[in-house]
Formats: sequence, structure tokens, C-alpha cells
Amino acid sequence: MGLALETKQKILLDSVILIYYFDRHPIHESQVGELLGELETKACAVTLSSLVLAEILVPYYREKSYKKIKGIKRALSNAPNIHMQEMNSAIAEKAAELRASLGMKTPDAIHLATALHAEVDCLITNDSDFLKYQESDLEIVLLDQLD
Repeated sequence: MGLALETKQKILLDSVILIYYFDRHPIHESQVGELLGELETKACAVTLSSLVLAEILVPYYREKSYKKIKGIKRALSNAPNIHMQEMNSAIAEKAAELRASLGMKTPDAIHLATALHAEVDCLITNDSDFLKYQESDLEIVLLDQLD
């Protein structure tokens, strides 16, 4: 991987990273699998916005794939290095500010606001809209930039 994870102990993953993994994306699944393994091996503290559930479970609810839903929820809750950050009013207000100043979509603004609230070092996504944000030490890394 092209990211020096030993120096990035606190990471936020955007929903798209998990969508690639759970949906078995033909291009990104193995890359994301390697990334998730490395995050666990290096004991990185991974934060997820609770919004990820609303984003990644939609197709499985449409298909009534309740076993898959249960499996995803179990995988996320049993991972020793993953913390699910619940949405709160501070995150919501920061998301509104980010939407207003950067023109971000609501979900992206919520993920970014969550990263700032959790004081993570790095946000990993594959959405270049996040690159609009340059106001702190938060490093935005696009999956496509990783080896």
C-alpha cells in the first residue's frame, strides 16, 4: 500500500471503501481487502460514521438479503479496531458548514465532519470531492492513489 499506515494511527473510511469490499467490486475488492487487513495488522484505530450503515445496506434491503445485512453488521461490530461514531448535533452542524463552504453532498459532508470530530489523521475515500477540503492537518487519500 502507498500509505504509511504506521504514521496514520487514526483513520476514517468513507462508505465507498466498504461498498467496494462488501459488494465485491471487480476492480477494488482485493485492494480494499489488503487495506483492511493492513489497518488491522498495524492496529490502526478506524472510525466509521454511522451513516455507512445507511449507505452500504441499501441494496441488501432491496434484495431482502437479511443474512448479508446481519453479516455486514456483525463484521463491523466485531472488528477490534473499528469504532462506529454516531451522528450528533456537533457533527451535523459541521456538515452543514462544509456543505455551505465547499458545496459538498450531504453524505460526504457528514463523513468529513465525522473525521474532524473524531480527530483522525487520515480519511480514505475514492471520491475526489473530498480534496476540496484543505483547512487542517487531515490527510485525504484517494484509494486510486494507493498501490
